[in-house]
Amino acid sequence: MKINLYALRAIYLHEMDRFRRTLTQSVLSPVLTTSLYFIVFGSVIGGYVEKIDGISYGSYIVPGLLMLTLLTQSISNTSFGIFFPKFNGTIYEILAAPISTLDSNFVCDTDGIFRWEFVFIRYAAVILANCDLF
Repeated sequence: MKINLYALRAIYLHEMDRFRRTLTQSVLSPVLTTSLYFIVFGSVIGGYVEKIDGISYGSYIVPGLLMLTLLTQSISNTSFGIFFPKFNGTIYEILAAPISTLDSNFVCDTDGIFRWEFVFIRYAAVILANCDLF
């Protein structure tokens, strides 16, 4: 089976261009949402919970919120690249292209992994800069 590298490159660049256009939604939204979770749960529940084995409630909840956001974003970013063309009506361009299903899935997965890493690095930097974990 021959891999169509031109089609892979074209679809990947198209997805990266769409990611750049929606950068605020992809990066700012999860940071803002998790910050609100942290503020609400940290202020409401954190006042009632004492330190557990010397670990504060804020330090306890941050890794869980980090993983919640990263897993949610990894699924939503990848699925958005598939479902948005369907709703937009441009899925037929991808379906009519001379590219196999395996190649198309490979590009979508690679794109999702790149976006997940991009969001993870920025998000982890914000969390580590603003939270005393140790």
